[in-house]
Amino acid sequence: MNTAISAIYYVEAPDKCDLDLIDPRANIDYFDPGLTFAGEGKNLRLRCEPGELIMFPGWLKHTVPFFADDGVRISMS
Repeated sequence: MNTAISAIYYVEAPDKCDLDLIDPRANIDYFDPGLTFAGEGKNLRLRCEPGELIMFPGWLKHTVPFFADDGVRISMS
């Protein structure tokens, strides 16, 4: 993907929304350059609320778990 930054804005939801961030880099733990970032090499689940804007590197894979609530969930990316 050729995007520097990805963003998701949560407009409306009956409750918190889950967002999974997945580091796609293979063997990230194999080489240690001496610099690390929070959560580097690990998958992370965020609990987002309506009104929040989440920004992350464009190369980072992301997914949303199945939504089975009766209410409406609206987000913009």
